[in-house]
Amino acid sequence: MQKSTFETSGEADEISNTDFVLDFLYHDSRRIGSFLSQFEGDGHLQQLTRSKDASRGKNEASKSDLKGNLGVAAGGFQGSLETSLSMVEGYSRVFDPYWANARAFLDFLSDRDMLQRRVTAAQLGQFVLCKGYLSILDLTMLKGAWKLPTLQRKVLAGALSNKPISKMTPSEKAEHREQKENTEMMMELMQILPHSIQASLITSDETDTALAWCSLREEYLVTSAADLTLGHGVRMPGEWSMVGILTAQPEYVVPDFTNTSEQTPGVLQSLIGQVSQNLAPVVKVAMGRPSAAYAITPLLIFREVTGSEVE
Repeated sequence: MQKSTFETSGEADEISNTDFVLDFLYHDSRRIGSFLSQFEGDGHLQQLTRSKDASRGKNEASKSDLKGNLGVAAGGFQGSLETSLSMVEGYSRVFDPYWANARAFLDFLSDRDMLQRRVTAAQLGQFVLCKGYLSILDLTMLKGAWKLPTLQRKVLAGALSNKPISKMTPSEKAEHREQKENTEMMMELMQILPHSIQASLITSDETDTALAWCSLREEYLVTSAADLTLGHGVRMPGEWSMVGILTAQPEYVVPDFTNTSEQTPGVLQSLIGQVSQNLAPVVKVAMGRPSAAYAITPLLIFREVTGSEVE
């Protein structure tokens, strides 16, 4: 049986002894560093240096006999001369613990039993592990496409009825005009909405299937989102693991809270706030989390790679 990902891997210099490696696709090093600085009393490890010194020495001695007239008496004596030579050799190696920190973070969560492996049983704010089938959608590639006249005509044709206007009733014509205005407004709105890189993971546990969703930051992707799309499309091959913090549940509503103007403080009471509140659900449906998905703040996305077939 293959060794579990979350057994203690030891210190950074011992990780090479494991029988598998982790192929990281996403690594939020900044957040992970903030957590490690709380786990470790000395703070977040930035650099690891090893040094080694060695010395060599050599002694040489020589003797000589001297004879001659020393003034008062004639005779001889022996003298010796000793020389010493020493050399010091040393070297140092500097290690970047960037990836070792990711492994250490997983170990910390596992050792302290802080990692919930069933997202359906997790509470908001808990660390969760989702394992299954990963899809990545790079919406940033589409932002400029909404301005294309051909695409706009295509979207309008799909949104409006195929029935000729001349054969519509007055009520149907009014509905047609409203639908066209709404579609055109949505097309204009899509040009200014944030287009993010999104990931979805369907858990591979058939007895506890769930959909997890998150948005990814480009700087923490090991491979650019464009390269992933060009190489794989949307679906990533293989089984992947996602570790993060659960931030929302499907259709989650805060208990005992009704969204009325009397209970929403500050700018939300203004006209701008009302427009924002009306647009937010539209933005979410059009560009954000599916209503049936769990929202996760991602920290790591990876898969296990071994040198032998998994049993």
